[in-house]
Amino acid sequence: MSPANNRIQIIDSLRGFALFGLFIVHALEHFDFNMYPNGEPSWLATLNGHIYETVFFLFAGKAYAIFSLMFGLSFFIQMDRQAQKGNDFTLRFGWRLLILLGFGYIHGLFYCGDVLTVFAILGLSLLFLYRMPTKWLLALSAACMLQIPFITQFFHSVSDPSFQLPQSRMIDLFIGGAQVYSTGSFLDVVQYNSWSGQLAKWLFYIDYGRTWQIVALFIWGMLLGRTRFFEHYERHLPLCRKIIVISLLAFAALFEFNRLIPDFGLSEASATIATKIVTSYANIAFTLVLISGFILLYAGKHWQPALNRLAPVGKMSLTCYTSQSIIGTLAFYHYGLGMYAHLGVALSLVYGILFFGLQMALAPVWLRHFSYGPLEWLWRCLTFTTFNVPFRKRQP
Repeated sequence: MSPANNRIQIIDSLRGFALFGLFIVHALEHFDFNMYPNGEPSWLATLNGHIYETVFFLFAGKAYAIFSLMFGLSFFIQMDRQAQKGNDFTLRFGWRLLILLGFGYIHGLFYCGDVLTVFAILGLSLLFLYRMPTKWLLALSAACMLQIPFITQFFHSVSDPSFQLPQSRMIDLFIGGAQVYSTGSFLDVVQYNSWSGQLAKWLFYIDYGRTWQIVALFIWGMLLGRTRFFEHYERHLPLCRKIIVISLLAFAALFEFNRLIPDFGLSEASATIATKIVTSYANIAFTLVLISGFILLYAGKHWQPALNRLAPVGKMSLTCYTSQSIIGTLAFYHYGLGMYAHLGVALSLVYGILFFGLQMALAPVWLRHFSYGPLEWLWRCLTFTTFNVPFRKRQP
């Protein structure tokens, strides 16, 4: 089995862009560990606040959404290429997801915010949706995006003045995690993340409706694969321009509506639910702006070489993603360098940019000599239950 040499460059570049946004958010959060130095001067505190708001405005809730859409697209590409060879890849891909679940759980022992376990479990839905007609997939993805459970809960809270939101353990779990990460040993971190950290993450995804959103994004990615959108993205540039305009208008309206929710005289429970719903919609609208904008820039000859430098990181996304958080937790947590006590938001941004820049420099060097990233190769070997997968490229 030789590596596919007909990869679509824009897909890897867009995946690399999503990974950059995801990593910068994690770096500013100190990897789910929002503790910063005390006694910073007022000018630096102000700068930190602006940086935090800007980065979260651009990437929080959006970068992971692009990453999710790319996952659905990658699923379709693998299924489709195997189908062209006459193979039914359904069971094999299910096995591939179980391997990813194992990778994700091990990764989650270092960093509880790991998304691989979420993708692995929710990705099983794709195995049942793959052959569903497009119109039904569109309807299902729309239902998931609408956050129907939240909408039902909202109307219940409006009709019943005594309604109270169910108590969630999420906040307490994250507070407990911060205590472990700021004082505990490596074994303490592993022990906490083995269950409590995983539970905190899942409660976050459920409490904010991200599980439904991820399934919808998986479907959208799969549908983009069906239409061969990225294989012929130049044909869709007028559509991308329309999407940017419509999505920007929708985002602006939702952003303003969200700001006005406290003025509507709703109960605390109703206002909280409404904010979750509107924020979810707004994030998706801005995600479409980012994706369409990236495609339009990529289509320009001036920007394409620069954006293609993200492609090696995107091609090695599993290796790069896991190494970001494993090294990041070692850098920020108490058991490592304890940099949480020394780096505020601004310096954490510098750390994130420098580290990602290092990955951008090393990834193409690696891929000149190897066909896959280390974890990508291992994942492929385990998927096909053979280590007879070429790893080192043959030199002429």
